[in-house]
Amino acid sequence: MVDITNEIEQIIGNDESNTLEYKAVLPPSKSIAKLICSFANTEGGYIILGVSDNKEINGLSEDFRANSITHKAVDLLSPKPNIHYQYVMHKGKKLYAIKIEKAQVPILLEGKVLIRIGATTQFEIPQEISFSQSGYERISEISNTLVDYSLNGTN
Repeated sequence: MVDITNEIEQIIGNDESNTLEYKAVLPPSKSIAKLICSFANTEGGYIILGVSDNKEINGLSEDFRANSITHKAVDLLSPKPNIHYQYVMHKGKKLYAIKIEKAQVPILLEGKVLIRIGATTQFEIPQEISFSQSGYERISEISNTLVDYSLNGTN
C-alpha cells in the first residue's frame, strides 16, 4: 500500500479546488463515491476528512469507519478507479485521506459520469449530437421518401 502522508502534509491548508476537497465529518458512502468519481474523471485529487471547508483541522473521532465507507463508495463505481486511502496524523489530529488517480476511461456512478469543475462536483453534460448539413439533407430525403411511399402506397 502506498503511504500518502507526505503528500497530505504538503496540501493541507490549500484551498479546495478541482483536485482537493475537505469534509469535516465522514459523509455517506454515496457522497464519497460522487467525489471519487468526479476526481477520477477529471485530474485526480484528494479528499481529506476531518478538515472543515474553512481549513480548520478538527480531526475524526475513533468511531468513524472510514475504510468501510470508502470500500462501499468504490463498490458503487464502475469500473473501479485507482485510489489510495489511509489515516494520517496532522498536528496531533487524526485525519483520513483518499488519493484518487486520474482514470484512463470514464468512471460511472449509477451509469452517469461526474466531473470536477473548480471546487464543485457535477454531472457531465453529454455532448450534443450534431449533424453536418449533408446529414440533415439525408434525413430530409429519407423522410420525404417515406411520405411518398405512404401517400402513394408504393412498396
